[in-house]
Amino acid sequence: MSKIYYKIYKYFPIVRYIQIKTYKQYEVYKIYFLASKK
Repeated sequence: MSKIYYKIYKYFPIVRYIQIKTYKQYEVYKIYFLASKK
């Protein structure tokens, strides 16, 4: 599975862009969630 994912990651910059964007949104959500718990 990781090999297939690596191929996608290598050959499709848009996938990389979406991945980075999603990761950033996740980080923001995590910070918001931790802040709301306090």
